[in-house]
Amino acid sequence: MYKVIKGYETNSLNIAGLFQLVWGGDITEIEEKTEWAFYKTKSKIILYEDKDRLIAARGGIFWPLQINDNLINSIQFHGTCVHPDYRRKGIFTAINKEFLQSATNDKVEFIFNVSVDASRAGYEKLGWEYIKGFRRLTLFRKPLRIIKERRKPAVILNKETPKKHISDVLIRNRNEKLREYVHVPYSDDFIKWRLDNPKAGYEILENNNGAILYKKYRKGNALEIVIGECFLTSYSYSEFSKLIESLIKKENPDMIYTYIFNNHPLYNFYLRKFFLPNPFHFNLNFGTKVLNSGLKISEEKWALSYLDIDTY
Repeated sequence: MYKVIKGYETNSLNIAGLFQLVWGGDITEIEEKTEWAFYKTKSKIILYEDKDRLIAARGGIFWPLQINDNLINSIQFHGTCVHPDYRRKGIFTAINKEFLQSATNDKVEFIFNVSVDASRAGYEKLGWEYIKGFRRLTLFRKPLRIIKERRKPAVILNKETPKKHISDVLIRNRNEKLREYVHVPYSDDFIKWRLDNPKAGYEILENNNGAILYKKYRKGNALEIVIGECFLTSYSYSEFSKLIESLIKKENPDMIYTYIFNNHPLYNFYLRKFFLPNPFHFNLNFGTKVLNSGLKISEEKWALSYLDIDTY
């Protein structure tokens, strides 16, 4: 029988050590992210210990979701892992059930996450429903270079976000445009908190057409850009196109991509700009778990973007 810890009795360094063991990476960066996700943010975590050895973690951040004027008490899952020596013992299922019961007791209404293929079946056994429409869209500017460098490791170029402010007008425009969809209601405080995630690496390009939150990766000799979210002065394709062209002129990337729901008001603008979905992996694994039986959310109402799920 494993010891269940509901809270932070185990320090963040121990949690980060487990994360590094399972996923690899630089321990200092993992420690800083763990501090942000579990100690500086309203979050929930359940840990399993076996004889004072940390063997599993199930965590999530309380995440603001809204449709019209209705706030949804939600958690975004992240940070699930089981020590390699303890796999195939039912721990993944057990710790998730423990978390769901604790979240229900806290009157959490809804949980969502983007799963890797390997864990999807496990979540489905716990009652997760995977909805269609969350996709990666890619603009290939220099496809031959991308193909040549595709096996190289991706290195983020901006490990600190120098600017953490977007015009209030752009934020209001964006929130009003997404009002009838399930979205994250942004504010200046939310943006600052969101970009305070250590090593988030976002940059902000803002001009008369709007603003783009994006980060850059170097993969060999190729430069890749991932867009977190765009904010427009007015929601027209012309304004969107000009904003993307400003980004291209500034960075000259070999490839630009984003992750976005097909109901998002910018989705068709991306398509018109020749951002293409992956035909072999059309819908990503966007999982949902409803804890409030009275909560009904239609698939057609989702409008999240990469900035909303790039948490850890």
